[in-house]
Amino acid sequence: MSKRKGDVHVLDYARRGWEPNAILNWLALAGWGVQHDTSCLVPSSGGVSKQAPDSTTIMSVEEMIQDFDFSVVTHRRSILDPVKLEYINKHHLMQLMSSPVGLRTLAEHAQSFVKEAYPHR
Repeated sequence: MSKRKGDVHVLDYARRGWEPNAILNWLALAGWGVQHDTSCLVPSSGGVSKQAPDSTTIMSVEEMIQDFDFSVVTHRRSILDPVKLEYINKHHLMQLMSSPVGLRTLAEHAQSFVKEAYPHR
């Protein structure tokens, strides 16, 4: 992540309580660019090229892996929008809350924050 506007590490976001999959989703979307037509430069391989997802698409890790296409990775510098992270994080939390396993994961995560904040209780 760029040091031009402060040295920020991915772990800093995780330590502040952002959902890890939301952070990954946010970073992946920031790196996906627009689809460029290179058909006149490269012979067709017969395959269908994927389009970059919308900048607020909510994706699981499995979907990010499945949909990844190196040809749509941006070559420009990306600006990470914290408002998009809030939006993506909210939706990842809602998905987690929709299952018993997800609720248990969130409860364990919250418990670790409480223990850290109140170590003597």
